[in-house]
Amino acid sequence: MRLYRENTDAFGKEEARSPHNGSQETATRNGKEFEIQSIQLAAGGEHPRWVVKGGKFKKFGVTCWPETLEAAGIADKLDPLKENKPRGHWVAKYSERQNDEGKWVPDKVVALVKQ
Repeated sequence: MRLYRENTDAFGKEEARSPHNGSQETATRNGKEFEIQSIQLAAGGEHPRWVVKGGKFKKFGVTCWPETLEAAGIADKLDPLKENKPRGHWVAKYSERQNDEGKWVPDKVVALVKQ
């Protein structure tokens, strides 16, 4: 039985993944987006994690991993000590996952696109 299915289309297809405990599958889906207001470092160290804020995620933001920032060509332009405001119109495309109650919640930013 295959618990992980590779998503070939970055936006629009759903994928099922095995959670860390392996007891049940967790559903995820892509294809959502919001306009970016800011990007800031949430956790540094060996495994840095950034947060992208904007749209309906102005307060807490959506997790963004360094490889996503690198793919967009902006990783080296961000200041980890401040809230970075984008120049121009940028959109964050993100995936969602179902939480324990079955509600769809943001999972992570999968792409940053300049409009």
